[in-house]
Amino acid sequence: MGLAMVAVLMPTGGTTSDGAGVDEYGQDAFQEVKPPEPTDPHSNLLSTLEVTRDSCYIFLEPEYKSHYFGPLAKGEKVKWLDTREEWIHVWIPRLRVSGWIHNTKAKETSETTSSPVKVPENLLSTVTVMTKRANIRENPTTGSKIIIVAQEGQEFWLLNNKKSWYQIWVSGLEKKGWIHETLVTKKQKQKTSP
Repeated sequence: MGLAMVAVLMPTGGTTSDGAGVDEYGQDAFQEVKPPEPTDPHSNLLSTLEVTRDSCYIFLEPEYKSHYFGPLAKGEKVKWLDTREEWIHVWIPRLRVSGWIHNTKAKETSETTSSPVKVPENLLSTVTVMTKRANIRENPTTGSKIIIVAQEGQEFWLLNNKKSWYQIWVSGLEKKGWIHETLVTKKQKQKTSP
C-alpha cells in the first residue's frame, strides 16, 4: 500500500506588505493572481470633484505664482488626476484641458460627469509595486479585505489617494482597490511617439 504526501496550507500570523500593521492571516493564506497590464481607464473611474467656490482659477503649475486661466464656476464637475501638497491636478471635461486648483476650491462628490470624456493617457499616473508582494484591499485600511495580492513590477492606474493610500484600478478584476503608498512608486504616463 503506497502513501500519498499531502501539503496543507494553514493561515499563519505575520507581517503584511501593507507598510503598516500585522494581518490576522499571513499572505500564504491568499491566492496570488497576476493582473494583466493596465488598460486605459474610463474618465468615470477617476474621482469626481465639485467646485465649491466661484472664481476657481486653474493654474498651469501647483503654485499661485504660476500662469492661470479660468475661472471655473461653483458646481462645475472636474476629474481628479493627482495631488501635490495642497494642490489638486484636475481634468476639466468641459474645456478638455488639465490644470491645478487649490484643494480649498473643490470637494469629492459621488456624482459623475454627465457625458464621459476620455482623459488623455499622458495625464494619468500609474503606480508600480516595489515589494515582492503587496496586498490590494477593498478600503484604505490594513483591516480591510484583501481583494488580490500584487507582485513586484506590476503597474496599476492611479484613481485617487487618501492620506497614505492610493486607489487603483485592478483591470483583471474590473474593480477599484487600495494599496499603501510605501509599497509603490508613482509616475505620470509619458507621451508616446506615433
